[in-house]
Amino acid sequence: MQVGEIRPATVDDFKQLLDIVFSHEGWESKPDKAGVKVWTKSMPSSPVKMIKLAVDFDDMTALTLYDVLHDPDFRPVWDESMIEGLDIYKIDDFNDIGYYSLRCPRPLKNRDFVNQRSWGIFGDDHMIMNHTIDIEEMPVKKDFVRGVSYLTGYVVKKTDTGCSVHYITQNDPGGQVPKFILDKISCVIAPKVLEKIHKAALGYEEWKSKNRPEYRPWRGSR
Repeated sequence: MQVGEIRPATVDDFKQLLDIVFSHEGWESKPDKAGVKVWTKSMPSSPVKMIKLAVDFDDMTALTLYDVLHDPDFRPVWDESMIEGLDIYKIDDFNDIGYYSLRCPRPLKNRDFVNQRSWGIFGDDHMIMNHTIDIEEMPVKKDFVRGVSYLTGYVVKKTDTGCSVHYITQNDPGGQVPKFILDKISCVIAPKVLEKIHKAALGYEEWKSKNRPEYRPWRGSR
């Protein structure tokens, strides 16, 4: 799917995500970060590189981690950078449009994104992906820089001992920060985000038992 394109994601779109995640041709391997494998790749669609991560977790199920990535009530527990997250409207049971804003360290301005998110469970693969779109309902806000997600996605795969997590992102936060600096920073920050999600996920089931335990509409299989 392309930036700006609004439509339900197809099976072929998810297959493309899997191809990116599991094919390493043309990717440059970077040093592991706390057990997280890291790769980068230059892409013709953007001046910023695509980053790919992979890590195994033996202390939780794929479904639990998938819930953590989806659950809007739980996100403030682990995402300290988030200012606001909104569901703008639903396209169908597996696609929606959302708004997300986050704090950036000074002197940078805060960033925000308007993205289409698509998801589904395909056998052992639990997948989420997004890309930026533009809608009249969410114009650029004062004091924010509007970022662009060319493609961001998770594939959480069930394993015999727990799950493996595969994450890709090609994300341009906009503004005047040189792209080579963004590429270097992203290779450090992205593994830390996975570490933070993993730590939070260890307490998710207990938290969820007290916070709308029946609310998990994203679990439908496709």
